[in-house]
Amino acid sequence: MVSFLIRRPVAVLMVLTASLVLGAVAMRQLPVSLVPDVDIPRISVQVSAPEMSASELENAIMQPLRSNLMQVNNLEELRSQANHGNGSVTLHLRHGTNIDLSYIEINELVDRAVSAMPRGTERPAVVKASASDIPVFYLDVSLRNTEGSMSRSAFFELGTFTDEVIRRRLEQLPQVAMADISGRTFSEIVVKPDNALLEAMNIPPTVIENTIAAANMRFGNIILRDLQFQYHVRVGHNMVDAADIGNLYLNHEGRIWQVKDLCTIETSTAEPQGMVLCNDRRSLTMAIVKQGDARMQDFKENLHSLVGQFERDYPEMQFTISRDQTKLLDTTISNLSQTLLIGALLAFLVMFLFLRDPRSPWIIVISVPAALVISLLFFYFVNLSINVVSVSGLILCIGLMIDNSIIVIDNITRYRRKGLSLHDACVAGTNEVFTPLLSSVLTTCSVFVPLVFFGGVAGALFFDQAMAISIGLLTSLTVAMIVIPVIYHILYRKAKAVNNSPNHGRKVWFDYHSLYSRVFKAVMRRQGMVWGLVVLLLASLYFTFTFVEKENLPQTERKAALLWIDWNANLNIDENRHRVEAMLDEVGSGAVQTNVLVGRQQFMLQNQHQLTPSQALIYVETENQDQIQRIEQAATVHFNTKYPNALMNILPEDNIFDMVFGETMAPLQVRLKPTRDLGPEAHKAVSNMLEKIQEALPEVTLAPLALNQIMVLEANMQMLALHLVDKPALVTELRRMLNQNQVTRLLDGHTAVPIKVGAAQSDFFANLPKSFVKNRNGVNVPVSSLISLSTDVSIPGIIAGLEGPYFPVDLNITQDQLSSVTASINELVQADTNFDVDYAGSIFSRQELANQLLVIGIIALLLLFFILAAQFESLLLPFIILFEVPVATAGAMLVLLATGQSLNLMSMIGLVVMAGIIINDNILKIDTINRLLRRGTPILRALMEAGHIRLKPIIMTSITTILALFPILFISGIGGQMQRPLAIAIMAGLAIGTLVSLYLLPSLYYSIYKIKKFIARNNN
Repeated sequence: MVSFLIRRPVAVLMVLTASLVLGAVAMRQLPVSLVPDVDIPRISVQVSAPEMSASELENAIMQPLRSNLMQVNNLEELRSQANHGNGSVTLHLRHGTNIDLSYIEINELVDRAVSAMPRGTERPAVVKASASDIPVFYLDVSLRNTEGSMSRSAFFELGTFTDEVIRRRLEQLPQVAMADISGRTFSEIVVKPDNALLEAMNIPPTVIENTIAAANMRFGNIILRDLQFQYHVRVGHNMVDAADIGNLYLNHEGRIWQVKDLCTIETSTAEPQGMVLCNDRRSLTMAIVKQGDARMQDFKENLHSLVGQFERDYPEMQFTISRDQTKLLDTTISNLSQTLLIGALLAFLVMFLFLRDPRSPWIIVISVPAALVISLLFFYFVNLSINVVSVSGLILCIGLMIDNSIIVIDNITRYRRKGLSLHDACVAGTNEVFTPLLSSVLTTCSVFVPLVFFGGVAGALFFDQAMAISIGLLTSLTVAMIVIPVIYHILYRKAKAVNNSPNHGRKVWFDYHSLYSRVFKAVMRRQGMVWGLVVLLLASLYFTFTFVEKENLPQTERKAALLWIDWNANLNIDENRHRVEAMLDEVGSGAVQTNVLVGRQQFMLQNQHQLTPSQALIYVETENQDQIQRIEQAATVHFNTKYPNALMNILPEDNIFDMVFGETMAPLQVRLKPTRDLGPEAHKAVSNMLEKIQEALPEVTLAPLALNQIMVLEANMQMLALHLVDKPALVTELRRMLNQNQVTRLLDGHTAVPIKVGAAQSDFFANLPKSFVKNRNGVNVPVSSLISLSTDVSIPGIIAGLEGPYFPVDLNITQDQLSSVTASINELVQADTNFDVDYAGSIFSRQELANQLLVIGIIALLLLFFILAAQFESLLLPFIILFEVPVATAGAMLVLLATGQSLNLMSMIGLVVMAGIIINDNILKIDTINRLLRRGTPILRALMEAGHIRLKPIIMTSITTILALFPILFISGIGGQMQRPLAIAIMAGLAIGTLVSLYLLPSLYYSIYKIKKFIARNNN
């Protein structure tokens, strides 16, 4: 076939050009995103019950909800949390579960659980997680030139305008799936009765409440039939604003009144439960979610263009884009361009130094970019997007693509040196390496098959990397077998015959053939010493695997951080904001941008940071890592000094990899499970256990227990009975006093405005001495005589799992401390009758990661063995070839340990890729040795001659692959830092694997050959 193609160069070049054109078109059509659009096996159920305490919510809603959700198929873990006013249940499903079907199943189970919940409870919302739901941008909106604090009415108008205009214009962009908004305030109508007038006229407040509720009643869809016609009937009139409420009439004891004559009616903004601050300015924030199939560049350009249009259309408003996730993709694509350019230049230089021929490097310059563009064409056919993972796979491919081209070019040149014509050299040189190159590509691709067994989302995400590398290598092999011989033939048609010397008869810059011969002879003479060093290197593999730090993701340079704060006190939202602003004023110098989420947020999809009114989440961005570390240290000192009981966690910034792969738990989480109902004394029992744990483990610092101070309004049942007061009447009056007496809701467009009858909440203590409730005889009884006021403390949230409620205690310990710490805690818990104990934490997930690495390595080696055994029709030769893998892995692990790198997802994938790459040289070398032996060449001469034949390709491919990855070590930004452990693992393994291929493989082959001869002689 090669001969046929060489005779038709125009046809080959036209097919290549057509493929490049189609690849360029496909590249424009491919969706571009941050990560592959995979379903994260996590679904959350969000509960809203503003009037319930945490204990009431747990007993009335969360328990029946958990009981039903435990029946979900493929459920791995369930975690619920009940707070004051809201709660959530997070379900972690087994990887590979059909999330769409699970979503339907969970909704059905939630519907079933609703029947067991209190009447009037809002149906819980079910939200499924997806990598495509992670916001790409946050757009913060505020007013310019506001002096001091913005008025509530002005901010309410800003929120309404942003929701109805800005958000809708954003969602009209074809690339935007959703603009998820938070920070709005809402209106409410407060009806304040004139208590003195009502008392004089003997009108109970319930008359006003019933009048308003009845006037707002809707009768649904009523149809009136009249002969052959039918009409939709509207009964009465609908209230649309506060004036309509004031104009309502009521009849009491035969006298007609209007509500406005008896009450003051105000439309005001409701007390906010949360707010958003952008650079110390109160703002609204929108999390912008991209359509799954949209191109990231188009999304970014259109969004920035629209924001620019907003600034021109609404000059009084300020728009700020923050937390830009596209920087990661831009950096990765830039890395690809840089790596491609630098790799091609280095390959050009290496080939020129080794071949001393200006034509051959240009073949690399043509073939490698062509293989990349054609690979993108196949991306389109298999529905693979351009994302951080697939692009990183192409970056890995560049060195391997160069290797295939080098091997074909060098082999053709070698046959020309033997005196063959240009045509025959192209045919013979290409055909000879086809089988070993095909085997090399298959073995490299096969090492990615074990990633299918990678647990969790990581396996699904890195499927794209496996596909990218497989497509790139197969495309590169096709280009090397079809295009390179044709281009070589075209470029060398008028070239002179090649000299039969190894160096083309030219003076070389370094006589590597002579050096190879001397080292080869020294290794063969001192095999005992060499193999002793190899045994020591292999023995070190166990120790390095044990002592290298294990984590999910490599440590990266951080220019931003998230500070999670729980003030551990009953703060209102204004005090929460005041403390956050004071803290930022003290420690925030050097911050380029700050975004603060104070209290509860209104995001629909963003549920990874659910905040209470006394909590805050601060995003801080700086110019460099030193500044962010300084801010973190200053914040820690600030809290330890001024708020020692407050809780603060420093979280990684919300980049895409941290959201998907990041560790969300402490190294060790001790879960104290109550053995009985501890009731209101639970916090004392937990505090007592924490004190014992701290005494037993003085080297571990425990965070203070989060406590919630509550005010107890307790009804005096004896006084209620004495004064003939019904408890519901007392509760209703207290609701009025606390401004919590909502009687109905007024539909205003697409929002529902609550209508409350009562007084402002701030007037409670002032109104308590003059507040009365009517008893059954119509006599006014002072409310203050019927209740008692006291304070108490409780644990603010109730956390539960599949086995029921538990109290989590986070410990920051190392792997070495695990056994001693758990032993001490087990001893303490056994001596306490209140708790059982269970453990979780990132230490266990890291250990699971290490175990998965071991399993993946074994499976990869087995697959390689099967492929090699099929190629060589031998069960012994694969052992010789695969011997290089553990030796190179041991060396790579030592280099990772020496450079301070951890064993993480990226370095692990680097080790797996390295295992597939390093045996490629061995395959070609073993194939050459076997051909020489079949010709009758003595064993030592065959080993030496095969070494010289494959010396140049082995050195060139190793150097070019290492140099292609070398720029990654100096690329800044999260993209380069994420790839750095992967590059170090591959480069170190390749360097050591090259030495093994050159010297240890012949020694091992020779030893096994002699043993086989010895056994054969004895048998004869």
